[in-house]
Amino acid sequence: MADDATATQGTADDATKTGDDQTTQTQSQTATNTGQKGDDQAAQKPQGDDKGAASKDGKEGATPPGSMSDEARTALSDDGDDDKGKAKAPADWPDDWRDKMAGDDKKLRKRLDRFSDPSKILQFALSAEQKVSKAEKQEFPEKGTDEEKAAWREANGVPADAKGYLEELPDGLVIGDDDKERVESFTAFAHEINAPKQFVQQAIAWRYRDLEEQAAAQKEKDAEYQEETEDALRPKYGDDYRRNMTDLKAWLQTMPEEQATAIQSARLPDRRPLFSDPVIVEWWVDQMRQVNPLIRTVSGKGDPAVQIADELSQLEAMMGDKTSEYWKGPKAEANQARYRELIEAKQRLDAQAA
Repeated sequence: MADDATATQGTADDATKTGDDQTTQTQSQTATNTGQKGDDQAAQKPQGDDKGAASKDGKEGATPPGSMSDEARTALSDDGDDDKGKAKAPADWPDDWRDKMAGDDKKLRKRLDRFSDPSKILQFALSAEQKVSKAEKQEFPEKGTDEEKAAWREANGVPADAKGYLEELPDGLVIGDDDKERVESFTAFAHEINAPKQFVQQAIAWRYRDLEEQAAAQKEKDAEYQEETEDALRPKYGDDYRRNMTDLKAWLQTMPEEQATAIQSARLPDRRPLFSDPVIVEWWVDQMRQVNPLIRTVSGKGDPAVQIADELSQLEAMMGDKTSEYWKGPKAEANQARYRELIEAKQRLDAQAA
């Protein structure tokens, strides 16, 4: 019996040894397979993504379902640490993630090319959020010292005083004397609200460009108004149109210079020049003829009354001859018109003398 027991014990020891050998062999094989699998995964995994990856077989390092990984928690944190805010991209982003995110928006799709993976978009958003947050906190120190206010203005592109806005204006812009008071009023207001110098200078430059464009457009419109006036008055005045316009301008120059300039540069409510309104021009010409009936009727030399009388005598002599140029030939119409003009001038001259 003792020998049987001893044999049995030996068999058990052999079995144990055999099991140990098998276990050792199995563990060795498992380790080998595991190492091979890790190498394969490392070869397939993008560079820089070997940290924080969760094991799919539930071993140490895996993130339990429903839990947030350390990388995700770091990316969403608002502690302002740029290094901690960089999320690691997983290896399984689909190749068409940009197309899916942009949809039909071609501009957005093109912009997504800036980012290597979606995690970079998150990092960009967090960075922008931090910048906005910092900007919001840097308010002007209303109750601070002069040194603190000066430092804030320097850091935010605001000149030390309102005059600084007009230093080194863009595109060689020069403020004229006529605009100086208005511009200085604007820069004083801009400094009160701590507007950046670049913004204020661009606003001034825009205003001058806008004025130039308005002036060019008004000049073009004035030419149209003048053409309309000429088209309306030429049929009435005929060949005398140009003479009447010249006489009117000369007559207005008899006024004091300041008043004459003001009248000739005046505009109606619709921005039409005063003397580009045919009704007004016709009225002014009529007034000119009544006030000075001899203007351009006779030469400026000698006695106007004598000149009128002499020319009337010549025309009346021609009227007595039915074959003269007063009645016949290419000059007949002009001679008859001249006679009527001289009669009107004589009547007005007589009325003034009465």
